[in-house]
Amino acid sequence: LRLRALQASYKETLLWSSLLFALGQYVPPTVALSSVQVLPGEVLNISGQAQSREQLLAMQDLLRQQKLFASVEIPLKYLVSESNLDFVLNIKLNSAALRIWP
Repeated sequence: LRLRALQASYKETLLWSSLLFALGQYVPPTVALSSVQVLPGEVLNISGQAQSREQLLAMQDLLRQQKLFASVEIPLKYLVSESNLDFVLNIKLNSAALRIWP
């Protein structure tokens, strides 16, 4: 009975280290992250500053290719400037890819 309770608990646990590793791996040096917020519904809001719009969009494309993320969106209002952009990424996690216990 205790083993089943432990397994149920693990099924709800996310591998946050995998998430942080992926973010660190795919954020270029020209993009600085200032905050990461975990919101209900397995959503992340990540804010920061990018030196250029092209670098920010390239990072978005790289993150979209990762199975850890179901979607990676940048609201259009953050893409108006060409350089020194403050931004917020809205990321929906793919919780199945982040589970400790499948």
